[in-house]
Amino acid sequence: MPSARRFIRAKLRLFTAVCVCIAALSACSRHNEDEIRTLLMRWFALGDQAYFKSEFRCTAAVYALRSTYPKSALQIETEINRALFSLRRTGVLALSLANQSPDQIFKSIMDTDRAVGVPVQVAAVLSRDCMDIETQGVFHAALSNPASLFIWHTGEESIIIMDPLQKVAILASGVNW
Repeated sequence: MPSARRFIRAKLRLFTAVCVCIAALSACSRHNEDEIRTLLMRWFALGDQAYFKSEFRCTAAVYALRSTYPKSALQIETEINRALFSLRRTGVLALSLANQSPDQIFKSIMDTDRAVGVPVQVAAVLSRDCMDIETQGVFHAALSNPASLFIWHTGEESIIIMDPLQKVAILASGVNW
């Protein structure tokens, strides 16, 4: 009988360890606020943070803009193939196409290079799990606005939209692990 008790105790310890690991992983956030602010401040004059939520599989952040013009550190392309070349070189794609919203730009990226388009789509769809209703509305409006600037950051697996009409910068990130 003592070996049966040891076996049960060992199973309980293993179960407890697995539960602790699961709880620790679920509590982790994908990004922290300071990292996101630092990333976005390279390209934009940020004001106050309007929204931030980060969980294990998604992040959504909205910042007010003090200026609706990006900083010169952001190389903005106006042609899709040049933007994709820049992405391969730098890990960042910043694209502004005449009279095209970020949503339309995404479709062009998907048509041109699915290897880039699919992660962009995943980030956009899964990031909504971290958005409240108001943030989803801001995000949708920015995606639909032809004046908005579309950015894809490969390293962060994040879409960044700078919407001059709403005067916001939005980061949306989601992964399908």
